[in-house]
Amino acid sequence: MRAELTGGSLLLRFGRQFGPAEAERLTATIRSFAPLSQLILDFSDVRDLQDSACGMLTATLAASGAHQVVLRGLTRHQSRMLKYLGVT
Repeated sequence: MRAELTGGSLLLRFGRQFGPAEAERLTATIRSFAPLSQLILDFSDVRDLQDSACGMLTATLAASGAHQVVLRGLTRHQSRMLKYLGVT
């Protein structure tokens, strides 16, 4: 995971895999940079986003406290999974 902080905006780019371990790391990273005005998660390079990490991702986004959350590079299936779990 690569992080770029500009003002109150945090951009996180992920590697080829996003599973439960990466979701836990994401939670810790967001907490270390809080408070945030904007959180951008870039999944463009992810080839294996495990469904088991989606629930953890949803909880992390809900607890992030960011005013705006942007998700980039998700497949249609991943977008539907997150919508089903309450991410809009």
